[in-house]
Amino acid sequence: MHTTQDPENSSILFQLKKVITDGIDYAGSALTLLQAQATALAAASAAFLFLVFFAGLAVIIAFALLSVALGLWLTHLTGSAGWALLIIGGIYLLLAVLCGAVALHWLKRLKS
Repeated sequence: MHTTQDPENSSILFQLKKVITDGIDYAGSALTLLQAQATALAAASAAFLFLVFFAGLAVIIAFALLSVALGLWLTHLTGSAGWALLIIGGIYLLLAVLCGAVALHWLKRLKS
């Protein structure tokens, strides 16, 4: 019977304790890194959604400003706001018909 620990056994136990401690530290570091990556992904996704929203808003504002500028120019050109509105309405009607025709063409292509 051994009442005292052998230096070899205590060295092995110390090394085992050190390996377990290092493993726990490594797992903690890996989890911290994973959390940081998840946070970075969430922040990048939020920034991307904000930029997409901002770009859509900018397109809507640009379209409204273009319509106003075109209306003012046509009013100056024709001398009547009514004619300017009819011309702008006709242009937008043609644009809507063209977009609808292209959409139906793509829909037929997708069906077949």
